[in-house]
Amino acid sequence: MKTHTVPSCGARRVGIMGLQISVNRKTQVVEEGTTIRDLIRERGFEPPQVVVVHNEQLLERDDVDRPVYAGDVLRILPMVAGG
Repeated sequence: MKTHTVPSCGARRVGIMGLQISVNRKTQVVEEGTTIRDLIRERGFEPPQVVVVHNEQLLERDDVDRPVYAGDVLRILPMVAGG
């Protein structure tokens, strides 16, 4: 999966390169077919280690294999254990 960070944040398809999305408040271009799991792993995590907010909806862990679409907004937040 190839991703590229781009300076603007409009929701659009970017030529043959892919789809423009927002991840953790940064605009990113991803290939069509990229899943939320791909984005989590790209950041060095596995799904049980993070909480994902997808288009302002808290995502269930079983839903990480869904693809992202142009204009999607995600927050991938690592869970922190404390005590």
